[in-house]
Formats: sequence, structure tokens, C-alpha cells
Amino acid sequence: MKASYRVNIRTAPALAILLLLVLTACSERRQTNPFDPGFNEAVLSVSLAPDDDRVTLSWRLIQNLEGITGFRVYKGSDSLATLAPWRDLPVGQRSLTDSLLQPGRWYYYRVSVLGPDVETPLSELEAVYIGPGDLLLLAQDDFTLWNLAYDLINPISQVETAYRPGAWTVEPGARHVWLAYGAFINAVGRVDRLSGQETLFSKPDLGSPVGMAWLDGQVFVLDNGTDRILRFEGDAFLEDISLPSGQYRAMMPEAGGNRLAVLEDGHLYRVDPGTSPPAVTAIDLDPGFIGVALDTAARGTYILRLNSGESTSRITTVRDGQVEGLPVDLSFAAYRFAHAAHRDGFFVNEYLGPGRERVVQLSRDGGRQSELGLTFNLIEALVINPYDRSLVVVDEGADLLYLFDASDRLISESRTAGGEKYLSRPSKLHIE
Repeated sequence: MKASYRVNIRTAPALAILLLLVLTACSERRQTNPFDPGFNEAVLSVSLAPDDDRVTLSWRLIQNLEGITGFRVYKGSDSLATLAPWRDLPVGQRSLTDSLLQPGRWYYYRVSVLGPDVETPLSELEAVYIGPGDLLLLAQDDFTLWNLAYDLINPISQVETAYRPGAWTVEPGARHVWLAYGAFINAVGRVDRLSGQETLFSKPDLGSPVGMAWLDGQVFVLDNGTDRILRFEGDAFLEDISLPSGQYRAMMPEAGGNRLAVLEDGHLYRVDPGTSPPAVTAIDLDPGFIGVALDTAARGTYILRLNSGESTSRITTVRDGQVEGLPVDLSFAAYRFAHAAHRDGFFVNEYLGPGRERVVQLSRDGGRQSELGLTFNLIEALVINPYDRSLVVVDEGADLLYLFDASDRLISESRTAGGEKYLSRPSKLHIE
């Protein structure tokens, strides 16, 4: 019997639909195959992990792709026009470390997928600016401790903290960051930077921590709420160091010494934890000013204060236990500063009005030397990189950090490669 080729009229529509779906799928596959001409979507997601003198590229596929024979890395320096094929890699390799870099230069990277005599579109552009130093940043709104690359555009890691800390300190060269929490938490925390874990040490009587310091293997917490310094070693609370009643603002170790510099509105206290009981020595400061910031250096301790009307400012130098020379009077309100030893002067923020500040460089005697070419919103910190003398401006109001090189040239901002902000109220910055 001959085979029948008649089609059941009841099943014909279903077969037609099935055929249409198959043809459509084939058509769509041809249109979305990353190896096809005219395909213009990203095939790879690329990330950068910079170090002082090198960067590691890693990538992963974000499109289904068959017939891969390898990957091609493109590299350029200083200008996008220099971007060109640099390395072809086997299919099993998904990362590459580039150590052929020089500090103070921009480098650009893109990656493609290779097939038999064909190449996909390039990945999104990634950039890195090489420089020294390990940057640790505390962002207040999202309770996050960030580890940032030198160029500010390549976050390395982040750790969530228990709450918004009032103060912090970093163990030099170690993996721990210490945080002090006041209301609601009333504890001291220790964050392990490698594991991301935070251990809390409860201190129910901790009031308003405004400063922390690491000195000779111990952690000290300045508590403005109770006029004392809390002393810790490892996991153990050791003692309270009582201070005279006052309005306390900041605390730092004296540079190259074994004492703590503690700023109160009318005094600078030098605390020697090495004596029993710890010796507290007062240095009187001229009245009528509010303490706002403290910095220490080999040449002494520097104090920034506002007058009671918050319209002018004064920088006072304390050296060898006494006020040195005449103070530097500023004709504007300043809330943050950094001693710039390499320029024999200071960087200070000049308050211009709500949401408007600028950074001014002053000589040691207060002479105005230069200004950075940007206006900022609300500067929370000015930090000089000890390795190359670059300056990082922490603009809490704009949710941004700005990197300026030693010639005051703007290098970068804390935005992703796509231009988006990723920080929320950055406040405290440490470079080691």
C-alpha cells in the first residue's frame, strides 16, 4: 500500500504553528549569535583588580556562545586611540595579570571572544590609573567599609558594619579595622578585612565616641559623652583614662611618639599611656574658639579651630609640649585641613556658603598659594597620600571622592567605568 500524504485538516493548523516557531527560532538564533556579523551586544563582563604596580583582569561570558577558540585582550595607554590587540589567550584562561605598567598613567582594556576565523564585539571599556597605597574608606549611610583602588574607580572589596560608627582606627599594616559605636549599639567593633566578619565588644556605658587611635598594640577610644578614654588590648578592655570635663573633638597619636594628642575646645591634652596611671598634661589654647580638626606630623601637632561665630578660623601649632609661635589666622570658616609637609603648609577647605566649598593651599604662615579648580559640596576629609603626595578630597555632600596628583591636577572621581556613583556619604579615609 502506498503511503498516504494526506494531511488531517484538524492537525494542519498545529503543524503550521510548529513550523513557524522552528523557523522563527532559527531566525532569532542567526540574529543573536555573537559570532554573526552585525551583532553589537556585550558578550563578556570584565573586571579589574589593581595593585600598586599591576592589574589583574578577569572576565566571564554573559551570552550563550559555542565554538569558542580563545580570547583577545586589547590594551591602550594614556589615550583611547592607542587601544590595540595585545594578547590572545586560550579558551580555558579567564584572567590575566598585567605588570607592564608605570605609575601615574592611565591604561585601558577591552576583551573579545574568538571563534574559527571570527571575533565578537569588544567588551565595555575598562580603565585603571596606577598609583601606590591601600585606601580604606568608611561610608556612613550604608554602614560600609570600602577597600578602594588608588584611582577610586575600581572598588576592591566592601564590608558592612553593624551601624554608623562615631570613630574608627586602622591597625598599621594589619588586617583589622576598629570601630566605636555610641547610641543603640554601645560597643567597640573589630572588622577582619579578609573575612569580612565584625566582632563586637559590648560597652553599655559608651556614650559618644569621637576619636580612636592605635598605639603600641592597643586601641584607645575617646568618649566625649563621659570625658574619658577607653583602653583595649586585643579582645580585652583594660581601663578608663579620666579626662577633665570638656567638649572633646578628636584624638590622634603624636607622630613618632608614644603619646596621644586629644583635642578639646579650650585645651590640647597629651596623654601618656606608658605611665601608671597614664599621665594627662594640659596645654591651654586661646579662648573663643571651637576645635574642629587635628593633624600630627614630625614637626608637631596642628589644630584647626573656628571662632565662636563660625566666620573665621585659626591654625595653632604645638611642639614639644607648648604652643609654638603665633597662630595662623584665616579670614574664612574652615572645618577640615591637612598638614602638607612637602609644601611646608596646609590644605584647608574654605566654606563659601551652603553646599559650596573649595580647597585652598596655604603656606606655613597662612599665605594663600593656590586653589583646586573645583567647587565641592560638603568636604568631610582632606587626605594626603604619603607615598606620592597626591591629595584625596572626600566630599560627603556629593557622595564622591576626588583624586588630585602632586601638581593639583584632577585625575579621577569615585565613579564606576560607566560614570555612576557607588558611595553613600563617604566620611573617613585612611591610606596606608
